[in-house]
Amino acid sequence: MKLITGATITRAESSGITYGEVHRTSASDTTPYVGVVVDLTKNVSAYASYTGIFNPQTQADIKGVPLDPAKGKSTEVGLKSEFFDRRLNAWIAVFKTKQSNAAEQAGYVGAAAYYTVIDAESKGFELELTGEITKGLQASAGYTQLSITGDDGSAVRTYVPRKLFRASSTYQLPQLAQIKNGASLNWQGDTQRDQGDGIVTRQASYALLNLMARYDITKHVSVSANLNNVTDKKYLTSLYTRRVITARPVMPVWR
Repeated sequence: MKLITGATITRAESSGITYGEVHRTSASDTTPYVGVVVDLTKNVSAYASYTGIFNPQTQADIKGVPLDPAKGKSTEVGLKSEFFDRRLNAWIAVFKTKQSNAAEQAGYVGAAAYYTVIDAESKGFELELTGEITKGLQASAGYTQLSITGDDGSAVRTYVPRKLFRASSTYQLPQLAQIKNGASLNWQGDTQRDQGDGIVTRQASYALLNLMARYDITKHVSVSANLNNVTDKKYLTSLYTRRVITARPVMPVWR
């Protein structure tokens, strides 16, 4: 059994002018971290951790006053294991995070965005596999699923995807060790944002495929090429910010 403990000391100060209003803020706090790891067998370990959250925020409310820091706590419990002479590593964890006073965009005053605060709780699980499939072929895959709810139990921050899958691999040619090829796939579930007045913006689930190639010229010099979004998938970059809804629709930004 191993015990890990520590603390983070944070102090944040800001001063300046926000849309003509002079503001000064100062916030500080000390947040603890405690973790324990237990070796269940030679290849499997269990762990648990607790950490406090203190997050100074730069967003301002409808009066232009910066928001107070977000505070909360996060706990996690999981298992880590290794097999086949460490050629395969597996990890699974469940987590729960609760924050109060977290910034959430509420609208605009003219062209300036303003924010309100919410209390939110997220909980879910993650799992990941990494290892060497064959000589020269490395691969990893991971999946995350979570829920985010407010004090009344309803879903909040619906612009955050609830399901995520990621996979990647690299292959080094046995005959040409200086050449390495790779690919990665990132998928996320659908998201949405309530714009008000009965208007809801939605982004369907999508996947992005990326490719890479690297050539080692010498031991210390290499060249590489990366091709992102191979299938030229079009998607909304984010639904975090509320859009100004007018009689003439605002065109979305595509990537």
